[in-house]
Amino acid sequence: MTANKVLVAGVATILALITLIAWGFYDTLQMESDRKIKLADAPQKAVMTQIEAMNQSRLNKMVQSGKVTKGMNEKQVRTALGEPARYDPMEQDDQQLTVWWYEHEGWMSVVFDNKGLVSRIEKRP
Repeated sequence: MTANKVLVAGVATILALITLIAWGFYDTLQMESDRKIKLADAPQKAVMTQIEAMNQSRLNKMVQSGKVTKGMNEKQVRTALGEPARYDPMEQDDQQLTVWWYEHEGWMSVVFDNKGLVSRIEKRP
């Protein structure tokens, strides 16, 4: 009777080990497929990062030369043009906008969207 118990215990142990090995193998396969998906996205992410860096470099050059363009944030505009003469809140299409006014060869308005980025620039004599 004890030999049977030992045999059953041995078989149960072997089955448990096989189950653990199979589970580990399955888990490794899952990680490998996730890794392949991430690697497939890597070139696209690298290109997007490079484009963002190029855009940032272009914006920084414009700031240094005292120019503003769409997509700049408030800090970049302030660095390029200084403090505005006036600030005006504005609502358009259910969006809260902010207009900064500069006296620059006439009047220039810099309109910021609700994210704080330049959405429009207008010059008036």
